[in-house]
Amino acid sequence: MWCTTFFVTGIEIISLMIIRFLLAPKLINFSAQRTKTGQPILAIGLVLEVVLNTLFADQL
Repeated sequence: MWCTTFFVTGIEIISLMIIRFLLAPKLINFSAQRTKTGQPILAIGLVLEVVLNTLFADQL
């Protein structure tokens, strides 16, 4: 039981680090360069982060 929660927490931390530190700066730069097409992509990235948070929170 403890190993599974630790594993899920590790997956959550890794996925959030990937989303925030790798995808978010690229999406912000892209939205700064092209505001009309970049903002929906940035919104999709934020929604994806929220969805991952809720999915992993339900498993814990």
